[in-house]
Amino acid sequence: CLYDLVIEVAIIRPGPIQGGLIHPFLRRRNGQDPIRYAHPKLVDVLERTLGVPLFQEQVMRVAMEVGDFTPGEADRLRKSMGAWQMKGDLGPWMKKLVTGMRRHKIEEVFIRQLVGQMKGFADYGFPESHAISFAHIAYVSCYLKAHYPHLFTLAMLNSQPLGFYSPHALLQDARRHGVQTAPVCVQSSHWQTSLERGPDGEPILRLGFELIRGLHKERLEKFVKIRESKKNARWSCWQECLAESDLRRDEMAFLASADAFSALGLRRREAFWLMEALPTQSMPGLEDPDLFQTFEDESSFTKVRQDFQATGTSLHAHPSEVIRKDVWLYPVPKQSLTRSADILKLPNRKKVRVFGMVLVRQAPPTAKGMVFFTLEDEGGFFNLVFRPNVFQKYADFLHEQCFLCVEGTLQAVRGSSQQAASYGASSILVHKVYKEAGFEGELVSLRSEPTPSHGPQADAQQAVLDKQRLLLGLKEFRKARNYY
Repeated sequence: CLYDLVIEVAIIRPGPIQGGLIHPFLRRRNGQDPIRYAHPKLVDVLERTLGVPLFQEQVMRVAMEVGDFTPGEADRLRKSMGAWQMKGDLGPWMKKLVTGMRRHKIEEVFIRQLVGQMKGFADYGFPESHAISFAHIAYVSCYLKAHYPHLFTLAMLNSQPLGFYSPHALLQDARRHGVQTAPVCVQSSHWQTSLERGPDGEPILRLGFELIRGLHKERLEKFVKIRESKKNARWSCWQECLAESDLRRDEMAFLASADAFSALGLRRREAFWLMEALPTQSMPGLEDPDLFQTFEDESSFTKVRQDFQATGTSLHAHPSEVIRKDVWLYPVPKQSLTRSADILKLPNRKKVRVFGMVLVRQAPPTAKGMVFFTLEDEGGFFNLVFRPNVFQKYADFLHEQCFLCVEGTLQAVRGSSQQAASYGASSILVHKVYKEAGFEGELVSLRSEPTPSHGPQADAQQAVLDKQRLLLGLKEFRKARNYY
């Protein structure tokens, strides 16, 4: 129900965390512990939160009911809790509150929880009215995401930067939920992501030019305006696009790097070569055969890496999947990895290994040195938890990596009822972080040099070259991910 969302929003704030109130509430909510009240006078005050004080308003009412506070004193207590920058002002109020509660024979565990919560509120107070507003936004967002996922994703993409989930994470989640997507295209894209109708009548998200690194809104809006003046609002050929679009050569190269000319018959490498070969100021000589080169097809890894370098995302295979299949350099068998789609099927406390792309890093001040990462593979998310000593052991490595392979213990939380048994949340308490296998042996030049054409020596040298290229490719991928 909606009030469950209200509590979910409020319970992760400093007040309940420092008061040690999260697990007591969850155990009561799941039916593992009985609902108890510290005093009969507190039933009306705490009934909605199962006897556990979570909100500022509840602390005020507890102070009035069993702390011998007048309404005026309770209001001053509220102001002291809500003043984030004020430290130490709660001391007299705490003493009065504790004395009053002890006089009413309130048990000490409840007193300690309430005092801890007040200290948390002094850093960041969260009243019930705010929690209700947040919960309403969450409910509406979930409704839109469930029933109109294409519109929800469109709005989220066109509201970037949002500060938490990147366009890549939003697009991957949308695609997992059946939303059709289409790449940036000189024939169809606008500055922002837009909706099209597919051949089957279903909506398609067409990515916008704003995702491409290096482009500017005014220039691309002019490009779209010129395109829409053409017959059927489309370029007849790539020569027309280059000659009449009024884009500079560098802007054309940015579009080419995102494979935006493919609808006009120019693949990424051919288009990029052409843009770099064109004269700087004008576009004569487009029929010159010396401008064209034919390149071999991009590998899956190269295709995804180039997409990320250009736009920060890719609509091809997920990077985690590509690395597992084609660029696996970690000292663990791929078969030992657990995928995100299977994680909730495993029992609690099972030892697991997982691999994914880093989406989020968090180190909340209230977490006592614990650090939290979110990884993603093609099926969904992994939530990683690092104890302070484990994080410090791998800190330098963790800060620079955009992909992680880790080993840890599954911490799975299931619902208490039969209906909820298949649902829940999970995290992985990390014990070990695996590093990519480094290059060993003599470096081989990546430039063209005389090499044996066949035989064991040629095979060995080719293997060395392939591994170097993979390592360099991962390094470039890391740069692209860290940029976005």
